[in-house]
Amino acid sequence: RAPPGSNLREMYRHRQPPIGQPRARSARWLVHAAAAVLALLAAGGAGAQDAVRGRVGIVVPLTPGSTSDQVARLLADGIGHAVAQPVLVLNRPGASGRLAATAFKDAPADGTALMLAPMAVTVLNPMLYRRLGYDPAADFAPIAQVARFRIALAVGPEVPAASLAEFVAWARRQPVPAPCGNPGAGGLPHLFGLLLARASGVDLTHLPYNGGVQAAADLTGGRLACTLDAMSTLIGWHRSGRLRILAVSGTERAAELPEVPTFAEQGFPALDGLSWIGLYAPAATPRPLIERLARAVDDALRSSAVRQGYAQLGLLAGAATPEGLAAITRHDAMRWAPVVAAAGLSLD
Repeated sequence: RAPPGSNLREMYRHRQPPIGQPRARSARWLVHAAAAVLALLAAGGAGAQDAVRGRVGIVVPLTPGSTSDQVARLLADGIGHAVAQPVLVLNRPGASGRLAATAFKDAPADGTALMLAPMAVTVLNPMLYRRLGYDPAADFAPIAQVARFRIALAVGPEVPAASLAEFVAWARRQPVPAPCGNPGAGGLPHLFGLLLARASGVDLTHLPYNGGVQAAADLTGGRLACTLDAMSTLIGWHRSGRLRILAVSGTERAAELPEVPTFAEQGFPALDGLSWIGLYAPAATPRPLIERLARAVDDALRSSAVRQGYAQLGLLAGAATPEGLAAITRHDAMRWAPVVAAAGLSLD
């Protein structure tokens, strides 16, 4: 991992475009900066078809502290040990993951450049943006579904609700729509917010953040009424008493929060899905190398350190094979396309 203050992070920090610079120029900067970083990570060149030679970089298109970031850091040591190479985690948030994904498609296809991203990047974004900048099926090679996680609804200390029904009743009494945060426009938490508002008849103002950590902080500070995010992002705040999780997705209660009922138990059966995180390589990466990386992920997921980290965050292991990730991608694309269409949601 790149330690704070390393040259890599300093390069990111100082190459940010100035405020007010045109979007097109900013996008060009991101592509060039990402390509430069990935080229640096790939120093050493590729060798045998199933060998990784050179430092490995895992690009995470979300902020530090997000669920994807936490998963990447849990897996980095295990993957690095399996491929006998150091692994850095590179956070490149922005535009619901589109900037990082667009840059990543041109990364070296030698196993040194990987992307770990939530389902929004490969499943939901293609439904929401006509000008996406990348084609998940053509530009990325699936390696493994590395984690699954529940979506949770939480309220702050100023909202007098101990259940989802009490929150709905409280929100109905407010003179203006209750502000509700989410970690990014178009992600599964955003869709859950739309479904909740429709099913309950409550008006919510959906406020997308560039990652869920700041949304949780604003919730505890009284600037939001609620937030929807990965349970793994909110569970620490809940345990400390700084916010209250009122509901979680899934068909049964989370073992880590047995006192919190599911959405379905509280009258919202449509909010039962789990989100997930996948690991990808550029599309041209050789198949033997993809299989080697999948085995490395499987080894990492079996390690006690990763299992303990997952348990603490309430994460579930995924299907650690390329075929498993491809199958769940197809399944969830079919599941959520009608929901997106019915909501009339377009983010272009």
